[in-house]
Parts: sequence; structure tokens; C-alpha cells
Amino acid sequence: MRINCGAIPENLLEAELFGYEKGAFTGARNEGKPGLIETADKGTLLLDEISELPLSLQVKLLRFLQEREFIRVGGVKPIRVDVKILAATNKDLKELVQQGKFRSDLYYRLNVIPLVVPPLRERPEDIPILAHYFLEKFNRKYAYSAMFKGAFGDAPAWADTLQRATPYIFGGLGFAIAAQAGLFNIGLEGQMYLGGMVAAIIGFSLPGLPAGLHVVTALAGAAAGGLLMALVPGWLKVKAGVHEVISTVMLNYVAYAATGYLTVHVFHEPGVVAQTFKVAPTAVLWPLLPPSKLNVGFILGIIMAFLLWIFLFYTPWGYDLRVTGLNRRAARYAGIRSARVVMGAILASGAIGGLMGAERILGVYQRFIHAFSPGYGFTAIAVALLGQNHPLGILPAAILFGALEAGSSSMSLQVDVPRELGMMLQAIIIVFVAAQAFIKYWLNTLLKRGER
Repeated sequence: MRINCGAIPENLLEAELFGYEKGAFTGARNEGKPGLIETADKGTLLLDEISELPLSLQVKLLRFLQEREFIRVGGVKPIRVDVKILAATNKDLKELVQQGKFRSDLYYRLNVIPLVVPPLRERPEDIPILAHYFLEKFNRKYAYSAMFKGAFGDAPAWADTLQRATPYIFGGLGFAIAAQAGLFNIGLEGQMYLGGMVAAIIGFSLPGLPAGLHVVTALAGAAAGGLLMALVPGWLKVKAGVHEVISTVMLNYVAYAATGYLTVHVFHEPGVVAQTFKVAPTAVLWPLLPPSKLNVGFILGIIMAFLLWIFLFYTPWGYDLRVTGLNRRAARYAGIRSARVVMGAILASGAIGGLMGAERILGVYQRFIHAFSPGYGFTAIAVALLGQNHPLGILPAAILFGALEAGSSSMSLQVDVPRELGMMLQAIIIVFVAAQAFIKYWLNTLLKRGER
């Protein structure tokens, strides 16, 4: 507990420190009141600005320090307590003792373990440390401004945001095409890993290919790798009715373990890092704004989003896919080969997931690094849901998530606010996306009840 001896009037200070009994003075509570010393029993009491304590109270405080007991104002019964006393002042008590303004016996009773903090003028080396502390403390309110500038403040910030958004564009599109067919592909992470591994192997194994051909070959191999990962859950779904959530989740572990084995035991580059050999320069996705990691994969993602939009909403194949997703039984009655549609949708989803891995490996890391993903495939699901599984809605959703990541990193450096704040905002967005479906269901239920 703490009391400022200079902030309380002298006629009230004694009652605040030692308490009072019933009827001790005009206006006293009928039941009396314990003082701070009594309240702090078994604890610690800080007497701030002890130099301002009146001489009359110094005598009573001295007696308490010597006897460990006191009497309330208006009381007759001694009260014993066990309290540790700390005293602080910004004045020289020795000088006050010489001037007769502070009792010498109280001074020596308090001066058991003195802690002297020199004024700042005597320790200028502490000024930068204190300045940093107060800047950190007061700049927290500028955290969101720093986040925005870190994401969109200048060209390099934009480049960082867009390169972070690129895997979410691919992953969101991969999830969306499956979702439009009524499927829930949680295997994007594994499809990304296998696609990235195939892209890396082609990248460092065929150094003699021309640049354009090498890139196209690596991308095609990555798409084939992701497609291969989706082939098993697609076949199980169509032939045996196994739910794709179960099979795709399990295959994530298979892809992670398989690529880890290939990285460490087959294609391991000498060194302590679990990574493959570096891809040839001819296999690297061309950078768009050096020295940032933004590459041509971002443009490919935008092109793919528009192509998928046209496919889904302006072609008969896209119509069949969407009808199958809305009602598979009705689609079969309409003559749509729903099994073929489902198989094609999940294979396309896996191929796009493989391209997500190729963009990271060929454009950002330029080699396969074990466990390189912080969860791209899973975050892409949230991006797709935020974009309502619409190819054009996924683009701004992915950029938003990329901006949160880039901005939180910049915010952490500028105002020392943890970058996890960006992750918290992503989580809040996901909660609101999920709540949207719940609110719609709740409103529809209320409307139906009202109609009855």
C-alpha cells in the first residue's frame, strides 16, 4: 500500500495513517475506521514524501516503528501489527534534521537500508534507455498506424504485402473450386508441400533448360504433384463415399513426412539446415520489384482468379460444378455426371495447391526448406471463406491477410507491439466470417417463426 504524506492535509493525515474510533471527531464514522498501517498488516506500506510528515506525527510514527504497535485516534487500546515500512523522499533528510524539520531519531530508525537514486543529470547514459521506454509506452496507440504504413506506406511495403498474399490467392482458389462442388479440401497444406518438392527437384535437376521452358516445366510438375495428392481422396470419395475431410487431413501428414525424408536424406544440401539444393537460375520465378520477394507468381494468381471466375460462371462445365455443389442428387437427375464433376473439382483443387507450393519455392525460397510453411494451406481456407468462395472475392481477402502479416511485422519493429496482434486480427476476422452464417441461420429461423 502507498500513501503520499504531502498530499493529505495535516489534520486528516493522522486518521488516514492510524485510523480512528467511533466519535473520535466531528464527522467520524459510527463504526470507526482502520488506518493504512492497520490495513497493511502482514504486508508493506510505502510512505511517499516522508519529509512532509508533520513533527507531531513523526513522534507517533517513531513509537510505532519501535514498539510495532499504535493507538487509533480517539482510542485507548494498543493495536499490534506486522508491517514493513518503506519511505521515499526527494529531499535531503540529513539537511532537514540539521534544520530541525525532521527528527533525527526517526531518520536513523528509517535509514536502515538506504537506496539512493542519483538525479538524471548525474547519469546521462540512462537517458536513451528511459526515452526508449516512454516512446514504447506512448507509441502503442500508434500501433495501427504503423501497421497500415508497414502494409501500404510505400512501394516496398506494397511489394511485401502482395508477396505475402500470393500463396493465399492460390490456396484460396484451390479451396474455392472444391467448395463450389460441395467439397471441403483441407489437404491444401500437403498438396502445397508435394507440389513445392516436385518444383524444387525439377528446378535443380534440369539446369540446361531454357529459362521460360524450365519455369513452365517446374510449374507443371508442381501442379501434377498437387493433383497426385488429391487423387487418393477424390477416388475414395467417388468410389467408397469416404469423406474428403478425413482423407485430406491424413494425407497432409503423409506429404509432410515424405517431403521431410526427401529433404533430409535424398536431396539434402550439406549444412545444418534441412533444405534441398538451390534451384537453377533458369527455374526462378522472375521478380517484379527487386529486392523484394514479390514475383511473377502474383500475376499468375490474378490471371488464374479471372480464368476460374469465367469458368465457374460463364461455361457449362462451371454450371455443372456449381449445381453439383448445391444438390448432388438433383444434379444426377438433371443428367450431370456428378461423380466425374466431383473428381475433376478435387483434382483441380489439388493442382492449384501444388502451384501454391511452386510459387513459394521457385519465387521466394529458391529451394525446398523443410517445414517452410507457417500454415499457408490452412490460412488459405479462411481467405476463401472470407471471399465467399468467389474467385474475385478471394483477391481482396488474400491481400487483406497479406497486409495484416506485413503490417504486424513492421509494427513490431517500429513501436515494439507484438506481431501476434496481426494473428489476433486474422482470428477475429475468421470468427466474424463464421458468425455471419450463424446470424443468417438465426434470422431465417426468426422469419419462419414469424410467418407461422
